[in-house]
Amino acid sequence: MVGVPASRLVRTADADALAGLVSRNRAFLAPWDLVRDEEYFTVDGQARRIEHALAEHEQIGRAHV
Repeated sequence: MVGVPASRLVRTADADALAGLVSRNRAFLAPWDLVRDEEYFTVDGQARRIEHALAEHEQIGRAHV
């Protein structure tokens, strides 16, 4: 169906796009965001977070992914 938004679980392949997103918005979100280490803003850091979230989702059936 055209025009209907779809959602899916995050994938490790999304790490590059997410790292770009958090990096581009870092300064803007800084007043409200948690203090984060530099790894959070990298592709590897995002990939690790995704892997952890997906493992949690698999284990307990729910997770913020």
